[in-house]
Amino acid sequence: MNLVIFSGNIVKDARLIKTGNGKQLCVGTLAIRDDRKPKDVPTVFVDFVILGERSAKIVKHLVKGRAISIRGRLEIVKRRDKNTVYNNPRVVVDRLEFLSKKELKSIQANDTSVSSQEAEEYVPF
Repeated sequence: MNLVIFSGNIVKDARLIKTGNGKQLCVGTLAIRDDRKPKDVPTVFVDFVILGERSAKIVKHLVKGRAISIRGRLEIVKRRDKNTVYNNPRVVVDRLEFLSKKELKSIQANDTSVSSQEAEEYVPF
């Protein structure tokens, strides 16, 4: 089983990317919270990706500094830059939760319906 759960703050506004075959994905980076870590331990950064139509609906809510929790499948992406290979962790998100006090709504991949009354608090994912 490949399942990870991370919570933290979004490092910079998430971006919406369209692939060559017309599919959409939302990509961003999360700074992982660790309230118990010593001050001299560096922050851990993890990239995340949200696939499909839901990415276009959620991208505007994923802004710098926003506290979220993500659950999904961990992938290691290998990237080469000037003869150096980097192994970057990335989470393919299947569940996202906003951690702010105003918006404690859970968003699931299979939930795409939303009433007009809930639209401001709940974003289909």
